[in-house]
Amino acid sequence: MKNAQEFALRSVKSAVAAARATLEKFATDLLASPAYHMAWSDKAFDAAAMIEQGDIVLATFDRIIELGDLDESQAIRTIIGQLTRDVIQASRHAPSSSSVSANAMELATRRAKVLLIEMLEFAA
Repeated sequence: MKNAQEFALRSVKSAVAAARATLEKFATDLLASPAYHMAWSDKAFDAAAMIEQGDIVLATFDRIIELGDLDESQAIRTIIGQLTRDVIQASRHAPSSSSVSANAMELATRRAKVLLIEMLEFAA
């Protein structure tokens, strides 16, 4: 694998690890002071979205390489293309759930996808 692809995938793995640490800290803090930490839970939504989306990116990359049809650079470009389409599609409408938390999670997922695109663009 080329250095650019290795760097990009390490960046994704690092972002997922940092998000897991953020969520673990949030869980501990939440037990100590539930109402306060729920009121300031924005970072928890972002961390949860990064974990979910980052894991999807890493699993998708591994699966594409395993299938052998594309090289690493092509695999990353394919993933960037899908993430970009997802963000464009989601941006056509505002989150409209009756659940404030569901809307916050939708927005956090969009932000995570944009951050992942930025991480992967270097290697494409």
